[in-house]
Amino acid sequence: IALPAMATFGIIMLKDTSLAFTIGVDEVLFRTNHEVQNGAASPLVLIGFAGVLYVALSFATAVAARRLERRLTAKVAR
Repeated sequence: IALPAMATFGIIMLKDTSLAFTIGVDEVLFRTNHEVQNGAASPLVLIGFAGVLYVALSFATAVAARRLERRLTAKVAR
């Protein structure tokens, strides 16, 4: 019953805190802004990449939570 809420909380924590090698939203956007100011690439490309990164991480977390929920539901139904 609590798994969907816990998964949502996990995704929020992923976005609000650091993960693995300090890839939090603030850090990614700070680095993106720094690269844009240095003229490394188009701002739209870099910000788009940062967005895609977080969509991918959030989606992967949601899929993992959904699979875990299905597995736990199947065990309870037995």
